[in-house]
Amino acid sequence: MPDSRCPTCHSKIGSDSTTETSRSQNKEGIDSNGNPVPRWTDDPLFTGRGFSGTTYGGRRNRVRVVHIKELQDDRKAKETEAGFTESQKTQFSNISNDRHISRRHIIEIRESTEKLLNDSGASLEDYFKFDEDENTQPQNPKVGTTAQSEWIDVNRGEEFIDSEGAQRGEFLLPDGSTQQSPTIPHNTRIRAIHIEDLRHPVSPLVPALLIDMGGGLYHGARQGVANFKNVEIC
Repeated sequence: MPDSRCPTCHSKIGSDSTTETSRSQNKEGIDSNGNPVPRWTDDPLFTGRGFSGTTYGGRRNRVRVVHIKELQDDRKAKETEAGFTESQKTQFSNISNDRHISRRHIIEIRESTEKLLNDSGASLEDYFKFDEDENTQPQNPKVGTTAQSEWIDVNRGEEFIDSEGAQRGEFLLPDGSTQQSPTIPHNTRIRAIHIEDLRHPVSPLVPALLIDMGGGLYHGARQGVANFKNVEIC
């Protein structure tokens, strides 16, 4: 199976992501990491001017429920795998109609991503540059010439109405600190790059580490800046 990757989010897209019948998630089975190929439905998202390159231009994939739900399901699974308590887990808004996609859905998945990064000790810049095999990938030049370290279209701390109907502009990270919400500015149209930004792999950013704890070497995963979990003696 060709190792073709999305030029924007670096996810595996299979042998022919330009053919409509080949663009659904899992159309070509799974890869060596157990992830579906294509990783996401309609990856890359087609845009009128080919944001991900001319191969993916000339038509447009409207952002749909399936794109949001795949991301929500992925982050739910990742949060469970990371051992988040119920109070730490992201409360995702329900969605069932393509016309009801709002900035709240994007903000929630962004917050979940930042929680997972905080749990692993990784940064947003790490998130945007690595593929699922932990290799650095070239950045789509249309994103910019400086290494991406922030979401596209973001106004940190701008208040929005969350899934509980509360108006807020911050959220709690797993290490106990508070972070300003990565809010899409009010009246910003949801577009392809907002989805592509959320499709970068999170799983490889929970690295296994060798930890010198004074009495010998231990194997564990980073949790926050100075804490570790699942620690076992080597």
